[in-house]
Amino acid sequence: KAFDLHEHRAEDITADGTIEESDERNTDLIAQTYGIHSERLFTDKAVQIIEEHDLKGGHPLFLTVSYMNPHSPLQALEEDLDRVPANITNQIRRQFSALMGSLDMGVHQISDALKRKGIYEETIFIFTGDNGGAIQGPIDSKSLGGTNWPLRGSKWTIYEGGVKVPAFVRGPGIEPGTVNTELFHITDWFPTLANLARAKIRMEMDGVDQKDFLFGETKRGPRSEVVLELDPAYQQAALIRGNYKLIVGDPAPKPYHGV
Repeated sequence: KAFDLHEHRAEDITADGTIEESDERNTDLIAQTYGIHSERLFTDKAVQIIEEHDLKGGHPLFLTVSYMNPHSPLQALEEDLDRVPANITNQIRRQFSALMGSLDMGVHQISDALKRKGIYEETIFIFTGDNGGAIQGPIDSKSLGGTNWPLRGSKWTIYEGGVKVPAFVRGPGIEPGTVNTELFHITDWFPTLANLARAKIRMEMDGVDQKDFLFGETKRGPRSEVVLELDPAYQQAALIRGNYKLIVGDPAPKPYHGV
């Protein structure tokens, strides 16, 4: 999907490369928020949820904020573009940088809201992505401003640049400056957070509980392997085990050859 960051409508890219507008949307909400950048909307709503959270009820707060910056289409606000350093001259990179700067300010506002509420020091803060940066579009190969250097590959590929993302965690019990080079998959967050909340999980999961490693109670992470891909449509698969990576099929379907 491609999401318009101002009009809040979605477009689906079909298998044959055509674009169809999605009708799965709340038209009333779109009418009320039309023209307001999604980052501003998401940030304002997150701050509102924090401010209205009832601390007396003894209920913990779980909040996910899934910003669409810098998802295509690249639609930065002029005020955010004005803050991009002049030495970044490529216009697409300027859009990308402005969107990342806007996201950064949103995270700052959420952090400030937690501090005003008096729960910042008690909060486990997780910042992560779901895939590597998008270097070019899937249909017209148009640049999307991303870069994964020094890693090879882009979003939509199973090269390291497509599947590896930066992430950080802060919170009580986590030693500042600790660097984690162990295997950690995004599905691991669910069992890890469930353990922290003392929740009982009664189902089979792909994720692995990493609480003990995250809080320094063990020296090594619990994972020895990660399944990266099992895609019958593209006839590709990938697995990391220890220091080795197995790729079956084409790791970079067209048009990503050479990316």
